[in-house]
Amino acid sequence: LLALLPPGLTLAGGHRANMAEEAKKISQAHQKWMVQLLKEKGNKAKYEDIVQKGEEKGCDTVGAMLKVLKSKKVVSYQQVFLMYPPHKDEEIVLLEPDFDPEQS
Repeated sequence: LLALLPPGLTLAGGHRANMAEEAKKISQAHQKWMVQLLKEKGNKAKYEDIVQKGEEKGCDTVGAMLKVLKSKKVVSYQQVFLMYPPHKDEEIVLLEPDFDPEQS
């Protein structure tokens, strides 16, 4: 996990943030690019589009991140939990384009 972190995730004095805080920052970063991608695509995209971008971003938890965004009523989709490839054509709709995961 630590090898995947951006080099700037440190606390004052150069000490590494604790694991929970680092995991939270990673989750927020993934949610942020997902919202941005949806905005770029007119507030909706197929699950496959998000999965492909997730591969570029090193995110192997796209379905879980979307579930978090759905629970916060930021996005909407029909499935209880998305799986790839079975749900690759599922449309993900952005409900809250101004959502900032760092403020929630």
